[in-house]
Amino acid sequence: SNRAAIRTLYGTDAQNILYQQGTMMFDTAVFLCGPIREISARTASTGDIQSWAITLQFESGVLGTLHLEQNIRAERREGFEIYSSEGSIFGTCYSPWQFQTTQVTCRLAGKNELITPYDPDGQFFRRQLESFADVILAEKKMPQTSAGLNEGIHVLKAILATIESAAQNGRPVLLSEVFS
Repeated sequence: SNRAAIRTLYGTDAQNILYQQGTMMFDTAVFLCGPIREISARTASTGDIQSWAITLQFESGVLGTLHLEQNIRAERREGFEIYSSEGSIFGTCYSPWQFQTTQVTCRLAGKNELITPYDPDGQFFRRQLESFADVILAEKKMPQTSAGLNEGIHVLKAILATIESAAQNGRPVLLSEVFS
């Protein structure tokens, strides 16, 4: 029933944080690195605290990790680490309700320096809402960088592969196996 589906989507078990917050993390990872080929994941919980550790292998050969926690006794945040032969990117995203700018640090291969772009007004959820409002109220076109149906399906497959991998003790799951 619809009520059961709504309870499942907005419940408190460990999978629901993937549905509620993980979609944005996967979408960002795909935006930065392209399609995901394989996922390995583990989840742990103690009391009401849930934690996900997710390793991604992208079709491009890039590796990444995502971490997501719920009900921690600290400032709510999620993050990602991306590694390639060209360099690395580390990001920390805060709860959308905190209105804090995402922190990103990059390191290019062969350079002994860290690059930390910063926009004090770069709270990404607000920027997304402003863009959406422009499309509706000002009748502007959707930006070319926005995700479409295929990207949404890819992110859904990533979430389902994460759940399947965690259920199988971290066994790698190919996204091509999801829905097949």
